[in-house]
Order: sequence, then structure tokens, then C-alpha cells
Amino acid sequence: MSESGRQRPVVVYGANGFIGRNLLLALSELGIETTAVSRSFDSAFTDRLASVIRFVVSDFGDTARLIDEAVPPGGANHVMLVSDSVPSTWSRKPSCEVAGNLLSHVRFFERLRSVDRVIFLSSGGTVYGAPDVRRPLRESDSGVPISAYGVTKLATEEYLAFMARVVGFSHVTLRPSNPVGPWVKSKASQGFVSVLLRNYLAGRPTCIWGDGTTTRDYHDVRDLVSAIVASCQLGSPDGEIFNVGSGVGRTLNSVVDLVRETLAIDPVVLFDQARDVDAAYNVLDCSRIFETIGWQPQYDFQTTIRDTWAFMKEGGSKAVKTDIKAKFK
Repeated sequence: MSESGRQRPVVVYGANGFIGRNLLLALSELGIETTAVSRSFDSAFTDRLASVIRFVVSDFGDTARLIDEAVPPGGANHVMLVSDSVPSTWSRKPSCEVAGNLLSHVRFFERLRSVDRVIFLSSGGTVYGAPDVRRPLRESDSGVPISAYGVTKLATEEYLAFMARVVGFSHVTLRPSNPVGPWVKSKASQGFVSVLLRNYLAGRPTCIWGDGTTTRDYHDVRDLVSAIVASCQLGSPDGEIFNVGSGVGRTLNSVVDLVRETLAIDPVVLFDQARDVDAAYNVLDCSRIFETIGWQPQYDFQTTIRDTWAFMKEGGSKAVKTDIKAKFK
């Protein structure tokens, strides 16, 4: 890793979300010059970081203003966390996905310079579609997404690679599976573990779409953050696509059982008809990122469950340690 790559400023777009908040905490611990961009921020969170991180309130679609106000003149690592949807959104109206997500990203890529670097968070959970094989999926596996969300993520990957060739900036695409952990937003409807815990705290049952055998790759959001940071520091290679996950498949039923065992609670689950936007199996092979930059997950799933539970019971009033400095000494 080059020193110039290590010290380059970072701009985080969609910084007020679940992944963004964990990333900002990690970047502040590492002392990396950081600008956070979002349409709105929670002062309860930003107040603790205001002395070390610059916060810019801006809509990602307002590209010209965004470039003028947020982008350092000497180039930056641009971490793209922006999304106006989840996999179940706009399934019957994909034009809204194109207008809300794809177009804004392409317009942003057009304004970058050769001194910039993009770290784009795609979706390992949706770009592969519904695979015929039940084995960890590799980056080389061709996917046929079954949601408009997945199609948009895959199209954004292609436009990113195209604009990088045209303009000359560097880039890397990360395809995370299902991140779990602290700083999940209180009203977020995505993320099975957090929804399960939130519903339990509220005395509500949790709906499982299908019979509970849907298999996913759950990993700690703090491990995803360390992959993002490692990608920011990367001087070479360029243009890579990396899966980021645990490589372990867990059914929804087994996750419920593990939550019960780990936390000694008994969340109520109900079953409903399976949805056509949910693949029955999605587990990622993460050997490429390990072989290329040495990243591998550090948190075991029970620790992740405990930390998520502790954070949610505290109502988000206390930070949960990231331990990221130990990973980048």
C-alpha cells in the first residue's frame, strides 16, 4: 500500500446510513481526513465527530453543487453508499430505480478526474440473482438479478468501469452480502437480524417470507468497514470486483435459533408466502479479496449479535468499539 493512497482524503456519500455511520467512526479513529455527505444528519451522532469530520448536507442528485462543496481539489477516495431503495423496492416500476439511483451515479462519475478513486458498494446479495448451484458464489459467476435493485447495482458497476476508462480515475467495486451490527437506524426495514431484535423489543412478531430455509451470508458491518478502508488504501490493482462476506450460509430459521441461544430471548416469528425478489440461496466466496489485499472477516456471528443487541437496547446512546486500528497498524 502506498503512502499516498493511505493519506488520500475520503468522501463518504450516504454517510448517515447504517454502513456510513460505522465507516465514519472507523475513519475518525484512524485520523483520516474525511468529508461526510448526506441529505440529512442526526445531530446525536454527528456531535461526537464534528471536531474530526466535515459534514456536508447535500442531495446526491445535485451533482454540480456536490462537486463544488464536498470534493477536495487534489483528489479523494469517493466511497459510494448512496441508495434510494432496497431489493423489494420498485419491482414493478424499474424506471424509478433508473431515475433514483443509476442516473445520479452516472452523472457523478462524469464529473470525476483522473486523480480520484471510487469505492462503489454494489450488492453481493442481489447481483447474482437466483443461482442454480448451492455453493459460495464467486465474482466470476454470471448473475441474472431478480430485482430492479440488483439490475441497477449491476448496471452501475458497468458504468463505473466504463467512465473509469474514459476519465482515467481508479476504482474498486465491493459486493457485500448481509451486514449486521451496531448503528442500524431505528426505522430501517432491511436486515433480518436487526428487524428481529427491534420487533422483539417492541413486543411484535417478525414475518419470515417463505418457510425459513432461505440461506444468507451474514457478516459484521465492522468487517465490511475494514474492507472499505483497505480498498481506500489500495494503490494497486485497479478495477477489481470483490465479494465481502463471511462465506458461511445460515438459514433464517437457524439465525432465529442462534439469537435465542446467544441472547436468551424468545422472539416470535410468523411465516408468510415467499417473495419473488428473494433468492433462496446467497453465500459469497471471499477468497479473491483475501488473496489480493489480505482482507478477511474478524468478528464471529455471536459477537455481532451481542453487540447489535447491546446497541439497540441502549437506544443508540453508546458507541460500540470498532477495533479498526488493530487491523491497520
